[in-house]
Amino acid sequence: MCMSKNWLWLRSDFFKLLKKKLLNKNKFRRKGILLLDEINLRESITVNSRTLTYTGLEDYGEEIKSKQKSNLKANNALVFMWQIFGENVAQPIAVFTSHVPVKGVDLAKLVIKATLLIEDSGGEVIGLTSDGASTNRTMWSSLGISAKKSDFKNYFENPYDPSRN
Repeated sequence: MCMSKNWLWLRSDFFKLLKKKLLNKNKFRRKGILLLDEINLRESITVNSRTLTYTGLEDYGEEIKSKQKSNLKANNALVFMWQIFGENVAQPIAVFTSHVPVKGVDLAKLVIKATLLIEDSGGEVIGLTSDGASTNRTMWSSLGISAKKSDFKNYFENPYDPSRN
């Protein structure tokens, strides 16, 4: 799946709807967890005859600047999901397709952006969940997270509200 201009599309539609939904929730039901995972895709390119665009190519939207226009087949998808406590639904909020895994530094930037968008919509990001892939470990390091016994730190400052971690 390839969503062109992921965050721009979501900002105008999804996050408006999320904000409207969260206005009717109590404080506890506005809290949740941001989940992210990178999955493998089968390489395939198709043409959308209505828009005359390709689906299946690498697409970071406007969030990650690449040095050149990519015509590489996407074989990875980075998926961001929002899970509200007390609800039985995990809502995908963005998908980025790529030919190689997203770099950990870029992943950290995307996590901060997702947190800001959710918090601006009235949600409260309490935690972040990912697997132990090397790019995720680089992301954690970029955010100041450390699992070393001598330098243990399992949180980072909330970019929307510095009084929270």
